[in-house]
Amino acid sequence: MVTPLYLLSLPRSGSTILQKMLLEVEQVDTIGEPHVALPLVGMSQTTRASSWFGYYVYNRFVRSYRDGEEGGEPGDLTELYQKPTENYLNAFYDNLASEGAEYFLDKSPRYCVVADRLVELMPRAKYIFLWRNPLSIIGSLMNSFDGGTFSYGINTVDLKEGFTQLCMASRKLGDKALNVSYEDLVTSPDEVAQGITQFLGIEAIEDVANSLGSTQLRGYFGDPNAYKEQDRKIHKGSKESYLKSINTSFRKKLAMEALSYISDEDLKYMGYERQSLEEELSKCENGSLSANLKDRANYTKYRLANKGHLLHYRGRMIAKEKSEYLMA
Repeated sequence: MVTPLYLLSLPRSGSTILQKMLLEVEQVDTIGEPHVALPLVGMSQTTRASSWFGYYVYNRFVRSYRDGEEGGEPGDLTELYQKPTENYLNAFYDNLASEGAEYFLDKSPRYCVVADRLVELMPRAKYIFLWRNPLSIIGSLMNSFDGGTFSYGINTVDLKEGFTQLCMASRKLGDKALNVSYEDLVTSPDEVAQGITQFLGIEAIEDVANSLGSTQLRGYFGDPNAYKEQDRKIHKGSKESYLKSINTSFRKKLAMEALSYISDEDLKYMGYERQSLEEELSKCENGSLSANLKDRANYTKYRLANKGHLLHYRGRMIAKEKSEYLMA
């Protein structure tokens, strides 16, 4: 049976670089971004899930069973839910892994919003946490999707909850997890690679700094830039390049708001200081009036479209339930 290996980070943290690095080792297999654990871990969540079948009804039953509201004693979810979930995911990764692999790497950035629950459900797994300057993440999110247009809002949930969840999960695991800095990854890739291979007990990765290899990842989802020629090498300048995307007053305002979601304690745990980040943000450009208006229009357009999408797929709920579900 292969050992699940989770690479946990926010989107646009450089996780694809690590994934491609580990793909060069025979003991590790992976596919793009399977997301397979997301709905299973999310079964015990009260928010963030939408489906055509009224997901909140199922979730309400699970919570009422757990709390003994179904006419009996409070139920133990360990046997009903946790063990079957762990067994299913182990079997799934076993099926996906190639012969001879010791680890199956699941690199799905949206796991950041359920990270604390994931480490409880998968105690046998290995975990690598990848941290990156929050401003670089925000800048990258502002410029990476929909052809480079400003579609930042789609990742609001990651920014609001991801940092907190990741820090909680990493603290809970302690020495059982490996913490990696993106800035270290691009400036000292060989040292980072050595730390990872020692943590996993696998063969060394050779010549990390010059090439990530051209082996194509299996799977449908993943970083759309993963196989461009310029992305087959590690670029030291990439640790600051995305700050150029925070180039209007409106974007700076959103970036400052995103920083407010992260506690000082969590920032220090990740290796960053709020004051230095705010000083860094203040140096970004304010942009022209037309650029600010365009950003505001695109952001408003996304929020309206997303609200319509959620209302469509959540169907006719009781007004009170719908309000609690959307606003929780």
